[in-house]
Amino acid sequence: MCMQLKERQGSIERILPDGCSAVCKGLFKKETDMAMFERAKVTTGRGEEGYVEGKFGMSGKFKVQFAQGLQLGQRSVEDNVVYLRFKRFLFDQDKHRIRQ
Repeated sequence: MCMQLKERQGSIERILPDGCSAVCKGLFKKETDMAMFERAKVTTGRGEEGYVEGKFGMSGKFKVQFAQGLQLGQRSVEDNVVYLRFKRFLFDQDKHRIRQ
């Protein structure tokens, strides 16, 4: 099977008080069906790993849960970048499915 590696990039808008959740933006459009991206693994610029929980509001924002929590303190712009990496199979009948 021929596959293509894809990467989407967004940013952390704010870290919630529990330190394990964040509201992010820029990865999806507001009309995107989030069902196919729920539980998808994301990584921050610092290497912190989490997963997409679902939509947050109506403007394309989404909530990410980090199992180990986020390192608070001085976070640069590069640290607040969120990456979603996945594989897209070129001849797959279901074009809307992602695989990690």
